[in-house]
Order: sequence, then C-alpha cells, then structure tokens
Amino acid sequence: LKRSGIYPCTGIYFFKSADQQELYAKYVENVYQNLTELGNGKLGKTFLAKNVQTGKIVVKKQVSWSAARVYERLKDTETLYLPDIYEICAVKDGCVIIEEYISGETLESLLELKGKLPEEEAVSYFVQILKGAQVMHEKGIVHRDLTPSNILISSDRVAKIIDFGIARNRREEGNQDTHILGTVGYASPEQFGFLQTDNRADIYALGILLNKMLTGEMPNEHLTENRKLRKIVEKCTQIDPKQRYGSVIEILDEIGNGGVI
Repeated sequence: LKRSGIYPCTGIYFFKSADQQELYAKYVENVYQNLTELGNGKLGKTFLAKNVQTGKIVVKKQVSWSAARVYERLKDTETLYLPDIYEICAVKDGCVIIEEYISGETLESLLELKGKLPEEEAVSYFVQILKGAQVMHEKGIVHRDLTPSNILISSDRVAKIIDFGIARNRREEGNQDTHILGTVGYASPEQFGFLQTDNRADIYALGILLNKMLTGEMPNEHLTENRKLRKIVEKCTQIDPKQRYGSVIEILDEIGNGGVI
C-alpha cells in the first residue's frame, strides 16, 4: 500500500479534493472485502468484511460526519466493554468505520429467548455495561440509545456497548438537543427536546435496562422485587435529571464490589 501512495487512515480527514476522497474510498473497497450484509441504515449499509492483507474479520459501516467524530474519540480505547475501532476513513458522503467483529448475540435476542435473566447474571452484565458507559462518559460521549439491541453479549459472555450512530459529544453550552433521537421507552425525557442531554440521559436508559434484564418488563409495567436493585432502577429513571445518579461510578458504588448483591 505504501508503495502505491495509499496509506491506512488514522483519523478523520476533511479532504479538499474529490480525488483524495476517491483515493480513500478505493482503499477501503480494496482492502476490506465485503462478505455479507449485516444491516441497511439511513446513511448506508453495514457489512461483515475481511481485511485481505491480514485475514482479520471486521465490521465495516458508513456513518455521518458527526458520528465519525464520536468514533474518533473511541479509537484506541482499551476496554473489554466497547468494540475496538480500527480505522476511520473519509469518503464522499461521510466516513467508513472499520471496527472489531464480536461473535455473540444481542441482549435483545437473549431476552427474547429467556424472557428475563437470573439475578446474578443480570447484575454481572449490568456492571459490565456500566463500566463501558463509564469509559464513554469519561471521553465526553453520550450514547443516547442504550437499549437491549445495542448491547452485544459476546461468545465469552462479556457485555459490550455497540452502535454509536446517534451518540453525541457532550457540549457544555446549549439548552437543548437539536434533534429528538432515541428509542421510545429507553430515551430519557430530555431527549424529546426539552433539555440538552448529558450522561444522565444514559443513566436513565441504564435503569430501564437493569429492570428489563431482571423482570423482562419495563419499570412502569413491573419493577424488580429486589429492594436494592429496585432503588437503583427508580433513581436512574427519575423524570428530573437532577434527581438521578450523577455518574455511573455512583451506581457501581451502590451495587458494591463485583456486582453481586
């Protein structure tokens, strides 16, 4: 590749010429061979792909410029609970993300199969999700769509947060979000345009997730009967963001060492 003048992407590049954009698009197309389509979103398709130079299986997907900025912050992050981001390549209509392929199933699929999870298993996954969220929040990222479909349980039983398509880099200024985004039932009230979202929007969704894993139902349908866990769910899902936990670290402290209650 270096001999031909094509270099792997190591960040986001805003090219001035169409020729440079085309060069990187060809790089992605030539090096990462599509194997099968995994999804088709508004911005483009997601593929299972293979790096023809190394043989590594990866996920290749096109995202918007704003989403690419989020992925840029996640690149080179070392944690078990988020996928590794290998490359971010500018193309004509946005960016192509090359990320780790994780063998496993979504939490949504697992809950559809089991209905609910045993308490110890649910709390174990919840602690792992919290640790992934902690890394995101420390990098100034608000996911805004923490749902069972965006939690992947790997084949070695590790919970990983995926799909940062509507995540945002947190801004200190501003009174409210520009767009209403998120999954109904998991999206916090402020995501409907009343306030700017911050980490507490994810904390709201985390409370819903915990209850869903424990009971198979939403908190307004049926709350977990474990008093300590119910308290966590209720505090996470307060309508007023100021009444929720201020950080996922506070939730981890409440659960206790190892996450076993």
